[in-house]
Amino acid sequence: MEKEHEENVEPIFKNNEKKKNKGLVTCIIVLAILTIGGVAFGIYGMISQNNKITSLETDLANCAAANDDTENIMVTCPDGTGIVVTTTNMANEYKEVVDTLETLTSNIDVYAYIEDSDILAYKPDGINAFVPIKLSLRKTSVYGLGVKEKMSTLETNLANAGFSSIGDIPIRGSAGPQINGYLNPETNTICGAISSANYEYDTERDYISIECAKTSWTWLTEEDKATIKAFETAYYNTTNSYPVIMYDWDNEVTNSEYAPYQNTWIGIGGAAGLFYRTSPEAEWQFFSATQGVLNCNDFNTEDLKKAYLNISCWDNGPSTVQL
Repeated sequence: MEKEHEENVEPIFKNNEKKKNKGLVTCIIVLAILTIGGVAFGIYGMISQNNKITSLETDLANCAAANDDTENIMVTCPDGTGIVVTTTNMANEYKEVVDTLETLTSNIDVYAYIEDSDILAYKPDGINAFVPIKLSLRKTSVYGLGVKEKMSTLETNLANAGFSSIGDIPIRGSAGPQINGYLNPETNTICGAISSANYEYDTERDYISIECAKTSWTWLTEEDKATIKAFETAYYNTTNSYPVIMYDWDNEVTNSEYAPYQNTWIGIGGAAGLFYRTSPEAEWQFFSATQGVLNCNDFNTEDLKKAYLNISCWDNGPSTVQL
């Protein structure tokens, strides 16, 4: 689960693509990135455990003066030191998550670093599938023995901090191991914990990782919610179940060569979920979840053949969907 970090990595947060032309926003937080020399296995860009947010009000005021629009999107206010900024409310939430991680790991040897992560996910009200958290903070231990004891300590700390288990959190783009999920409903904070103990290992390369965020950090717009509901309803109508996790629901809609049919895909678990509709005004229909080219005989209805006309398929060799 570890990600490679280059030296002097600067935390970067992705803009909401649908809003990126709507103007800049207000402001956030300073966490200087320290390169920890000599840490085993090349873990770089880690944030010191003792490093605290400094000059928060000054940074927020300066950024607010330069960005007086009010769209709640994330932007970077360059000041030469890698300050990452967003709204004032977001900055306060960010500090709360930093403090939560400090509390949860106060008696465990872990390091902190910022992730623009899609590993943590949450199931918002009114949505039946998990959707990715767009920003979360993570602390990860150095490799070593004793991971089961560390995980037990972490679980105790979570309970003492008001977190309750919410079961497994699925990982975007993966059908493999999932994350142990915990939620504090009073602070609207979600955390995910994973360790090599999940896989029953006990070697010198074992580790634990705890990642936390605010539940609101999915940053779903009303349009996003409506799109997700349409796709998960289509999925349910075909499979009698809801997707475990959904992502990339804003992919381009493709016009079929047989007008007015259309098709598109979204991420479902570790596969691409294929959807089609008979016209732009019609409801989406779920077709299949796949990781590769489908067999031509899978397109076994007139609607499917029209929606995917001349799309690649496999029929004892490369072929295309035909009526």
